[in-house]
Amino acid sequence: MEADPELTKAFQELQAKKVEAVQHLDSLDAKIAGTARAVKISELTLAEVAQQDASAKLYRNVGRAYFLSSKDKMEDLFRSKVTRLSENIRNFNDSKVAINNELKEAENSIRELITKKRQGPSS
Repeated sequence: MEADPELTKAFQELQAKKVEAVQHLDSLDAKIAGTARAVKISELTLAEVAQQDASAKLYRNVGRAYFLSSKDKMEDLFRSKVTRLSENIRNFNDSKVAINNELKEAENSIRELITKKRQGPSS
């Protein structure tokens, strides 16, 4: 029995799509892990800043330079950083869900094609 060229092509496309999806998912997992580490660091730094007296001298780095900053500004800076990074993590997770859904759709379309091919000759 000879393989149907349409099915062969569909399986090759699915395999290529799966390989690409797995690579993209691995990349997103790495980004999520790195961003989660950055969130944790920012949260810990925010906790340390919050423990300081309002009169304490706090410095924030900008590139290679350090600038004197107030406690309130430092807390705002780290809160906004945590919020931004958390939003990035949510976006990465949404992307992962979308990629998985696309992959499932492709698999379902191949299943439908196989079912159609099986029913076609007998009809």
